[in-house]
Amino acid sequence: MEDNIFLVDSVEGHRRFRNDKIFEIVYNDLIERAREKGAEMIVFNIDVYNETSRKFIEYLSRKNLPKGRIKMRLDTDAYLEAKKDGVNGYVVKF
Repeated sequence: MEDNIFLVDSVEGHRRFRNDKIFEIVYNDLIERAREKGAEMIVFNIDVYNETSRKFIEYLSRKNLPKGRIKMRLDTDAYLEAKKDGVNGYVVKF
């Protein structure tokens, strides 16, 4: 989380994880976690690479969420799939 923005860089999981029922549970859990942390916005990065992450983004596309490009510092040494010049993603504001 950075400046009240909760970033979901990518959702990982085994191929058995790739179904809408599980994705809905994960989506709702991430929304709740963001709210618990006091986030004003959650961004689901769409620049993802593995199959499960791509399927999750396809699932989100069917939810008709708005897309946006959010500028974040991404001040971490951890590996992120999000681009440092701006996170492209589905945005949910609280």
